[in-house]
Amino acid sequence: MERSDGEAAAKLAKLSAVAASSEDRISALPDDVILHILRQLRDSPVAGRTSVLSRRWCSLWALLPEVYFSGYTAPHHVAAAFAAHEAPVLERIAVFVKDPPVDSLAAWLPIASRRLCGDLYFLNIVRRNGGPDEAGERGAFELPCFENATTISLHLGFLGLITPPTGVFAQLTRLHLDHFRIQGPCGLGDALSSPRCPSLRELTLSDARGLDNLTLHSESLLTVKLTKLRGLQRLTVVAPALKELTVFYCFANAPNLSQMVASISTPQLVSLEWSDAYDPMSVQLGGMAHLHCLGMSFYLVYGPNGFRTNSDCMGLLRHFKVICSLSFALIYPHNLQVLGNSQYLMQDMTIFPVISSLRIVVMARGHSFGASLFHVLRMCTGIRRLILILSARAGLEAQTCPPGCICDQAQPLNWKSERLVLDRLQEVEIREFRGTERELAVVERLFDWSTALETARITFCHTIDASKAKKLRQMLLSFSSPGTSMKF
Repeated sequence: MERSDGEAAAKLAKLSAVAASSEDRISALPDDVILHILRQLRDSPVAGRTSVLSRRWCSLWALLPEVYFSGYTAPHHVAAAFAAHEAPVLERIAVFVKDPPVDSLAAWLPIASRRLCGDLYFLNIVRRNGGPDEAGERGAFELPCFENATTISLHLGFLGLITPPTGVFAQLTRLHLDHFRIQGPCGLGDALSSPRCPSLRELTLSDARGLDNLTLHSESLLTVKLTKLRGLQRLTVVAPALKELTVFYCFANAPNLSQMVASISTPQLVSLEWSDAYDPMSVQLGGMAHLHCLGMSFYLVYGPNGFRTNSDCMGLLRHFKVICSLSFALIYPHNLQVLGNSQYLMQDMTIFPVISSLRIVVMARGHSFGASLFHVLRMCTGIRRLILILSARAGLEAQTCPPGCICDQAQPLNWKSERLVLDRLQEVEIREFRGTERELAVVERLFDWSTALETARITFCHTIDASKAKKLRQMLLSFSSPGTSMKF
């Protein structure tokens, strides 16, 4: 028994000695190893709290080259952390906060601007019931000049933004501003043009308020995406190297379309998406000899005569004589029964440029769409590729129109019997196929018209189960010719 007590005492003494000699072994790790561990956390507050593990960790978090704050960090803590941070160069800053007051941004952005040599991501997580007017009441902050930042992405929740009156964003290549309200004397276009953003390649502006005039003069821009710039009246883009331009609902909701003016000078443009108001008298697109892809807004199949969006689409189509790839949507109203003054508007679509690839999104909402698709294809029989997307909103996949719907009475029925020869069409892709009676009828006719079809790719809607998919594959195979490769 004494021997056992002695052995136990010896073991306890040995453990105590080991514990005493290795009380803080983490502190023995090299600084670069500790910093590597902390960097993997991607959470600056958590990295700071790891100081409880070791005395030497207390200040190492402040040397990390990346700063991350999740949406659960109080805005004033962000400013305090930047004030304590000691890294001379920051490679990345990501700050997600909830409804920050503008003075909290003004407290840390100047510090960040002096040290950042990489990417800045900021997200204002706003309350769902808060709107742009409410956010605007919280004031505005001035964005300091980030001389060495390469990417800036700001989702502001409609906080007011004042662009800096001076300074050069010398290294900035990507800028994304979202849900913002422009304030202050300096124009946004002046701050983004070549003299102050000489390296800018990609520009995205979306959901803006207070931006009535945007003028961009850039030698470096390659991609510009402008989406929902509410109240925009004047747009000027002079960008000799630009390859892609998107203008989406910037003018369409303007209070006075007669005052809109757009001047686009982009001689190297390859892709243009103009889903917006278009009037050849006020929209000057300039020469686009290299344009390959054109995207438009939707064309309403049924509606009132002179429907504005349809007129915009036709005006844009008349501007181009030849285009490689064209994309637009055919949309049917939700309930044709209540639209007593609605007319079948496809007869107003009278001209198409010469195209080789066509992408059509059809939102039929259960209505018959064979006549409208036939009308389009009859004007572009030289296409080589067709992408047909049978779109339905969530919950409307199985929607069908009621008996006696005017979609069966007002639309021409010639698509069911008239011969259409698409002898250059080699590839067909159909997406979101649900296998309804109306869809099957259209696909059968399409395969009959496509005399040189080589490949057909069919993607079923996610609601189609395996049993129904098998039956649909058999039916679709029966429609195709022996020389067509069917892929599902």
